[in-house]
Amino acid sequence: MYNSLGEVYYSQGQYPMALLNFEKALSIYKNERTGSALRETVALSNIGSVMIVQENYDGALQIFLQSFATIECEQPRHPRVALCLNNIGFAYRNKGDHSTAITYFNRALKFCQSYLPENSETTAISYLSVTSVLTENEYDLAVEYFEHVISIYNHIGLPHHQNIIRCHIYHGRLYRKMHDHQSALAWYKKAIFHCENAPLPQRHTLWVMIYTSSGTECHLMGDFSRTLIEYEYALQHISDDSLEIPRIHSEIDLCRRKIIETDVRQTIAFMLDTLGNIQ
Repeated sequence: MYNSLGEVYYSQGQYPMALLNFEKALSIYKNERTGSALRETVALSNIGSVMIVQENYDGALQIFLQSFATIECEQPRHPRVALCLNNIGFAYRNKGDHSTAITYFNRALKFCQSYLPENSETTAISYLSVTSVLTENEYDLAVEYFEHVISIYNHIGLPHHQNIIRCHIYHGRLYRKMHDHQSALAWYKKAIFHCENAPLPQRHTLWVMIYTSSGTECHLMGDFSRTLIEYEYALQHISDDSLEIPRIHSEIDLCRRKIIETDVRQTIAFMLDTLGNIQ
């Protein structure tokens, strides 16, 4: 019951309540006479996922390692093993250690290819995890993996799944690394289409990811007015306790200063041009 409640709170962006319920679930599972390694692993993974959102990456890493050790010992070929490996990779990625992250992502993918069906959702997750840390020099491999993810979710009848949305966001970010900002924006637009058809609750991290990613592209293009709009959209979809809020407000303040500076420069240039014509 507590685990299900936690998942509801998590989906609504109420992360402290989600964490509280996941911790209660874990406590119950540990105290059961017939302990379930699988249920403990799920509860630990959920706790770690909340910590990731709260940017407690070191804490999440320790929880994910504990989760992996729990399931690997009892059920070494269970699909949850791959999910645990992916989670460890996510923690390292968020800590900025991409080389260690991709090691874990590739371990997860190899596990899936060895033990799971080709169209397993866990396999799709593992493909997607790898793409999140690929560079612009690995574009062809990333596209191949994106296609695998989309194909799997279409096969299981989930054409607007959240991981398809992540696919499009990662695809856009890959174009950012290639300095092709218009193509990046086109992929974020596709992500919005899937968000609207999922449908996602209005306050969800994927909305925020899309709009902050779009804002970054616009900023890099020097379109500060549109950047401002994208970040304001992000604020409309963010949870009240998100640690992203101060950063987004900082970006908004920077955009406003850039807009003012641009207006001042244009005004001065116009005045100088006018004076030159008069003389």
